[in-house]
Amino acid sequence: MLLDPGEYQFEYGVSYTTNLQTTAIGVNVNDNTVVTSLRTLTRTASVPLEFRVGCRNDVQAFMSLPFGYNLQQISIANTADSNDGIGIGDLSFGLTRVLRKPQPERFTILGNMSTSAPTGLAQLSNIQQVPGVALGSGYWTLSGGLVFIRSIDPIAAFVGLNYTQTFQTTLNNLDLEPGNIFSYRFGLGYAINSRVTISSSFNGAYISELEVAGRTIPGSAREPLTVRLAATILSKGPSLIGPAKGRRKTTEPFIAMGVTDAAPDTSFGVRWTY
Repeated sequence: MLLDPGEYQFEYGVSYTTNLQTTAIGVNVNDNTVVTSLRTLTRTASVPLEFRVGCRNDVQAFMSLPFGYNLQQISIANTADSNDGIGIGDLSFGLTRVLRKPQPERFTILGNMSTSAPTGLAQLSNIQQVPGVALGSGYWTLSGGLVFIRSIDPIAAFVGLNYTQTFQTTLNNLDLEPGNIFSYRFGLGYAINSRVTISSSFNGAYISELEVAGRTIPGSAREPLTVRLAATILSKGPSLIGPAKGRRKTTEPFIAMGVTDAAPDTSFGVRWTY
């Protein structure tokens, strides 16, 4: 289920995410309030990197750090502005533990705890973006969750629940509370043969209202929902080096599509695990 003590995995990939948000706002024109739209288009091309290592029986540690390119275009009425940047994303690290090992007719249960540090490029306009759309969030997080897995060959079903506590940050001299996140996911994996598995999952979250300078912004809560499709392909040849010797690498192309306006419009890419 997890890596044995001393074993390790390295995962990297390429991904592209695009998200368009449109919000109605009031603009003062000649002492009159005119309602117009604020349009924010975010595009992110990134290379996610993750390292995993088995620490002891049934415990695995991980650390991830993406890097890439982010472009954001903002337009209000007849004015527009854009900014971009290249750099690293937020650093994440944590532990995963087997709470219940695989048993006949029972769910396997995994528990995880993680934290993320705001090492990535952060902008004030990103504060209401769903995590993962921009390279950097601008705030610390602390997360904990459970994953329930049930296998009936050739099908595996899973359900995941997670809670993320976000911490106050300051951007452009404004004190911000980004909103805490309750997320969930469920899906199925189907083994076509010994080397290829296809999977689908539904991913949802509720992000509580944003606070600016101690004031809650009404209507700022978000509920992003996405559908993700993927295929996991096991290589023919085993790894030849290190404690990973004898293990085989996997290739996973994927695509995720937003169901609600709060979710990223589209995200797609490929991940490789050694």
